[in-house]
Amino acid sequence: MRPLLSYDEIFISPHLDDAALSCGGQIAQATRRGAKVLIVTLFTADAPEGELSPLAAELHGIWGGGANPFPLRREEDRRSCAILGADCEHWGFPDAIYRRQGERWLYASRRGIFGRPDAADETLQADLERRLSALAGLAVRGPMAIGGHVDHRLVRAALEAARLPGLELYEDFPYARSLKLRLLARGFSFDWKSRALPLSAEDLEIKTAAIGAFASQLGPAFAAGHDLGAEIERFARARGGERLYSRRR
Repeated sequence: MRPLLSYDEIFISPHLDDAALSCGGQIAQATRRGAKVLIVTLFTADAPEGELSPLAAELHGIWGGGANPFPLRREEDRRSCAILGADCEHWGFPDAIYRRQGERWLYASRRGIFGRPDAADETLQADLERRLSALAGLAVRGPMAIGGHVDHRLVRAALEAARLPGLELYEDFPYARSLKLRLLARGFSFDWKSRALPLSAEDLEIKTAAIGAFASQLGPAFAAGHDLGAEIERFARARGGERLYSRRR
């Protein structure tokens, strides 16, 4: 792995498909022009041994990969990053579906993971903030937490608390298809400015292929028979490409 300071752009991905889903076009565009790009995925730890929460057990059944699907998922990420021409790094924090306090699962249901972070995650957020603070001075892109997934919320909060000067937030796909969810993530505020990065047909083709590398996730994210490439193209056309947000000074 090359030194962090050698990268032109760093994308912070809560899970092992978020960067490709939300930023795959701009990453492909950047690496084709010679930029050095790193995708840092945070929640990549192996599944714990023993008892799982009901939600984790359900998702394991959908993803495949047996009792510990994360080696498979990390390999999918390596293949996706290779398609995009980016390097990848896995930070090994535990996914929300595995976190617990004593005998209590913090997020035991689908509804639970799309809500406010549990108070027990305050230490995790502080750990994320410390790690992310090391990226000060670099061009960092992170999730706006559109859709409200608890892991995305924690990452956004940690990024903003780290006060990274070059921070821009990206629209979390597929949740960003909803105008209401986009406005909620912005707090219905005009404190934000955005810029659109237009994408070529080649950018969108590479993005679609990179998303396709996450075979274990395509079922949960998209209906059977769904034309992923057409959906990616429609969204990019509606948004003028991929959008990045920063706070107005």
